[in-house]
Amino acid sequence: MKISNKTYDTLKFIALLIIPISAFIGSCAGALGYDATALVTILTALDTLLGAVVKILSDGYTGEDDDDDAE
Repeated sequence: MKISNKTYDTLKFIALLIIPISAFIGSCAGALGYDATALVTILTALDTLLGAVVKILSDGYTGEDDDDDAE
């Protein structure tokens, strides 16, 4: 699948910065006594999914394949 560089950069920014910061804030809220368990679980799952999508898009863009390393 082809996407624009701007879209890729936005997805990567969200996956690497925005969601982890949100999960950190949610974890701190949980430590302070607020019930943030569901929020942190959803953010972690979303970040995992988005990280996989970014990896797939990155491999498709660069034409890399992990199986090629075993020459």
